[in-house]
Amino acid sequence: MVRPRRILIANEPRAYRDVLAAALQALRPQVQALVVEPSDLDDLVERLAPDLVICSRASETVRVRAGAWVLLCPDEEERAMVALGGRCREVTRLDLAGMLGLIDALGDIPSMS
Repeated sequence: MVRPRRILIANEPRAYRDVLAAALQALRPQVQALVVEPSDLDDLVERLAPDLVICSRASETVRVRAGAWVLLCPDEEERAMVALGGRCREVTRLDLAGMLGLIDALGDIPSMS
């Protein structure tokens, strides 16, 4: 049995996490969107081996162990850093459609589990 793609959402502020998770779950019901506290992120990355992490701080654990990651609003700027398929790039104004595109691209990347 294939598990759904797992996304950990740990960006700040909390309200943004909740809204993003609800939108992703509604628009991509085949994924498992889990809202987590940023302070718990490293432990959960180790335990759950997520396919994607969305966060405000990409620790070494996230950078090495997550299948892919998105760093939202670093330094309060309107940009994001996206690591997907072993490549990292800067994206300006990553919106919901762009986030959905990243999730869809996970299908082309082998699962971490």
